[in-house]
Amino acid sequence: MLTNRLNKDLHIDLYTLYTQILYTQIETEAHHLAKTLTMPISTSLASLLTGSYQPGVYRLVSRARPHAILKQVAESGWHAGYINGKIVEDKSTFLDAVAQALAFPSYYGRNWDAFEEMVNDLSWIPAPGYILLYDYVHRFAANQPDAWQMALTILDSASTRWQQEGIPFYLLLRHNWRWNRHLPKLTTQF
Repeated sequence: MLTNRLNKDLHIDLYTLYTQILYTQIETEAHHLAKTLTMPISTSLASLLTGSYQPGVYRLVSRARPHAILKQVAESGWHAGYINGKIVEDKSTFLDAVAQALAFPSYYGRNWDAFEEMVNDLSWIPAPGYILLYDYVHRFAANQPDAWQMALTILDSASTRWQQEGIPFYLLLRHNWRWNRHLPKLTTQF
């Protein structure tokens, strides 16, 4: 009887120990994964230009002046577009700014459908890749969050579509404040 009780207690203790170890491993892996997803990636702009990072939309942490970033992109043969968010406060000013940054043709309709069509075409500026740098995103995002989400969705979809064609398209967002925290972060070193 004592032997049966010891075996039962030992079995329960082993099961409890095994369960605790398993849950600890799961928590450790989940914590590591969460940390990895939110940890900034330190890179150089050259890493983006050589395809080391999947094309898409990123929050960019960089003290470099826009001109330095755009110059490096252009020297690689890519198209470098810039949106100065200090002048973008709503849908209308965003659509005008992105039209200028990506040199949209004069027939561009300045509405969401036309914007989506243009950003998925870009045949008037053929390039091996595209980087659109957008500073001071928070102004548009704070003034018209729904319109900003629409713009972000269209640009993210365009990046995916361009990637399917083998042409990288990056949208790099700086000065986000509290906006866009769900996006991966890149930290550049110049």
